[in-house]
Amino acid sequence: MWSSNAVYAVAAARVGAHFVASSLLLSAFVHLWVRSHFWLAELPLLASFFNLSFAYFRHCNTPLAIHVGAVAGPLAWNFAALYWAGAAAVRSGHLVARIAAHLSIWGWLGYGAFYLVTYKDYVVGFALSVLSASVLFTLSLAVAFPGLLGHEPFARGRIVSEDHERAPLLACDE
Repeated sequence: MWSSNAVYAVAAARVGAHFVASSLLLSAFVHLWVRSHFWLAELPLLASFFNLSFAYFRHCNTPLAIHVGAVAGPLAWNFAALYWAGAAAVRSGHLVARIAAHLSIWGWLGYGAFYLVTYKDYVVGFALSVLSASVLFTLSLAVAFPGLLGHEPFARGRIVSEDHERAPLLACDE
């Protein structure tokens, strides 16, 4: 927390206690996670989430270097970890759980959009976009590799023949 710039030193001192508490709670989360206590692991994550949210709202005007590393980055990771640990805790392949998971994943968009619109904080937006980028990257690989290997599962620009277009929608049994 030492800096020759007094503004940085004061800002680091103000968020330092929140960052240390978050780090200790993260250690508790890891301790519980590796022992497969997934439901209990949610508790330190939730406490850390509230701690970092409080730090974010209380110290929202910190310099960018401190904001990224001590507040916004850990807050975005903590938000992602809540989903991650929650999915491991639920561990269900039932239809209701899958539907709930598919709906709740849109919370990422809402949470990131909240910080982008309300606080114009692009740091949280960038941090949360890592998941979206990784999903798009994986889907791009799934589409690109078959084409690169010479097997095109989905023909590009396939045009439906005119005969197929003019076929009746209902077959007549007469």
